[in-house]
Order: sequence, then C-alpha cells, then structure tokens
Amino acid sequence: MPSGLAVADPIIDRNGFCWPGSRRLAVAVILALDVDDPVAERYGMSVGAWRLLEMFRTFELPVAVAAGSGILARHPRLTAMFTARADEFVAVDPVPDPRYPDLGIPAPRGLLVPGEVDLPSVRDAGCRYLLAVCGDDQPVWLSSGDHRMPCIPLAPELDDLQQVQIRRHTPRQFAAMLSDHFDEQLRQSAHQPVVMCPVLRPHLSGQPRCLDAIRRWLAHAAEDPGVAWFCHPRDIACAWRERG
Repeated sequence: MPSGLAVADPIIDRNGFCWPGSRRLAVAVILALDVDDPVAERYGMSVGAWRLLEMFRTFELPVAVAAGSGILARHPRLTAMFTARADEFVAVDPVPDPRYPDLGIPAPRGLLVPGEVDLPSVRDAGCRYLLAVCGDDQPVWLSSGDHRMPCIPLAPELDDLQQVQIRRHTPRQFAAMLSDHFDEQLRQSAHQPVVMCPVLRPHLSGQPRCLDAIRRWLAHAAEDPGVAWFCHPRDIACAWRERG
C-alpha cells in the first residue's frame, strides 16, 4: 500500500458524481505480463495472451497492459497487437524507462505500484496516476508535500496471482469472486460510484483450465453494455481528476 493516504469520509457520503455516460460502476481490466519464470513467460506470451485477446475482442473490451519494456521488446508481435487495439500501457517500475518510445509505445501515464513509492519522483518520471491496493472502492488522492496524485484501487480478491496461484482457489472459484464482486458493486453503485479493476496474467488466466471461467464472467459483466463503464484506468484517473 502506498504512503500518503488521507483519512477518508464514509463512502455513504461520497455520492455526488457519475462516471461518463451517467454510469456508476467503472471496470478496468488489467493484463499483467511480467513474470520471473521463463517457461511461464513463454506460455503466457505465446499462448495465454492471445487466447485472452481473442476473448477481449469478442466482448469488445479494452484492457490496460501492465508490463516493463523488456518483456514487450521480447514479444514484438504481441506488443504490436496491443498497440493496434489502442490498449493502454501501464508502467510496473517507478524508475523511468526510456525504452518504451523505442517500441512505438507512448511513455506510460500510470504505474502499477510495487510497494512504497516517492510521489515527486513518480511524477517526474511522467506518471500521472497509480494503481494500488489503497483500501477503498473509489479512487483516492495520495499526497506528498505539494504533490498530489490519484490512486485507483486494486483488490487482492480480484487478482488471479493472489487467488489462483497463491491461495489455490480453482478458476471457477476465482470467476465466482469476480461475478459476485461485480454484482454487488453494481447494486452499491446505485448509491455511490465505484471502481472494479481485475488483474489477470496470461500465464494463469490464459490457461485452458481458466479460460472458460473467465469467459463466463466477462459474458455476464458485458451482457448489458449500458450498465458498467468498461474503460482504461487512465480514463478513470482523468474523470476523477476533473471532479477535483
């Protein structure tokens, strides 16, 4: 969890706005590519990511690609596919990485937070928002001196690494968590606007044993395109910044 969190008002008092299109539930799917195991990387980048992209294309959903420039450089066809889809690229290291433009990718404006970060340094690196576990269902403002930056909340319950690999839940149990979370937040959004950011990894959620469960959740969530706002996290950060 990043530092700089202020004490928050109860969420029941934070209902005075909507996301674009008068929708109240914003959903941003994060596709996290980096993995330490070379075999897992091979499977994720050559098989799993392509299966997931086919699924995202079927449901016409945007994704945010959280990845360092190294793994993107090693898999140029996949990087080109993300670029052609106009998907957002999110940084995974607070240290500036000058190699993104060499890959034809704009410098990321968001950072998937690995732990504690220094807001002035992150801002100097070009990032304008964070993705992190920050203890809320709405974006929050992080402050450090004169620096302020929106942080979009992540939840470990919506992360396939945490649930499928570490806690050993089955893919169907994980998909059930996604569906239950979506349905409950949809009900809550009648009173306050909220955010849902699932984190999927191609070497996990792109496996055959996982794909059907993920597909069922996406079909359920995208069934009515007017209900939830499926977007990139940069869109959430922009809307949050505009409301002040």
